[in-house]
This record gives sequence, structure tokens and C-alpha cells, in this order.
Amino acid sequence: MSILLRTCLAIFVFITIYLFTYVVMTYITPETLITLIVSQSISILLAILSMMLVYKKTIHISNDLATHIVVGGFIVGPIVFFLDYFVPVIITPTSHQGPLIGVFIAGPIGFVVGLISGLIYWKTRGKRQLVKVDNRYYF
Repeated sequence: MSILLRTCLAIFVFITIYLFTYVVMTYITPETLITLIVSQSISILLAILSMMLVYKKTIHISNDLATHIVVGGFIVGPIVFFLDYFVPVIITPTSHQGPLIGVFIAGPIGFVVGLISGLIYWKTRGKRQLVKVDNRYYF
């Protein structure tokens, strides 16, 4: 995978994981200065770890079932989360239920749909063998 695509994917994962964990933690914990600092720190730490994991693991993408399932979940899940978190805020700014639906319902459902779509992609197209030519992999 190219460096530019890996970097964009890692930044996208960082933003998504940070927003998701921060919003969930601020909804769960009471609003005090300590809990805000702790939730901010944990959110940044999880986002950095997720970003590093995605960047490191996308150097060579294997062609097995588990990789396709996980990559499908990590691509579709954040997209659905972003759409369902920000679109209701743009459409009706006074409604507070839109972001909650994105965090607790649409995000996890999007992740599961991504897992299933990764499985379907692997069954239909992913079983092709990779060929290495000049240190690059081709189908």
C-alpha cells in the first residue's frame, strides 16, 4: 500500500477513534475537570495506538480472511459513524439525539456491516493470489 494512502487511513482512524472514545467517555462520566482530563488523555492514547497499529499493519496486506474482515470493519464503521454523528447536527442543530444515535447505534452497526462486507469481498474477489514483482505486490 502506498505511503500516502497509509497515512490518510491512519489519520482517519486517529480522528475516528479519538472522537468515538471521547464522546462515549464524556457521556458516561460526570463533568468534572479531572474526568475531562482523564477522558481526553485516554482518548488521545487510544487514538495514537490505533493510528500506529493501522499504519504499521498496512505495509503488507495479506490475502487471508481475517485481514479482509477487519479492514472492512475499520473502513465502513468509521464512515457510518462520521455520517451519522455529524449529519444530524448539520440538519437539526438543536437536536441532541443525533450524535447519540451515531455513537451507540450507527457506529457499531456500521462496524458489523463492514465486517460482513469484508467477508463478502474475500469470498468473491479476495482469494486471488498476490504476485511479487520488483518488491511490489500485484493480483
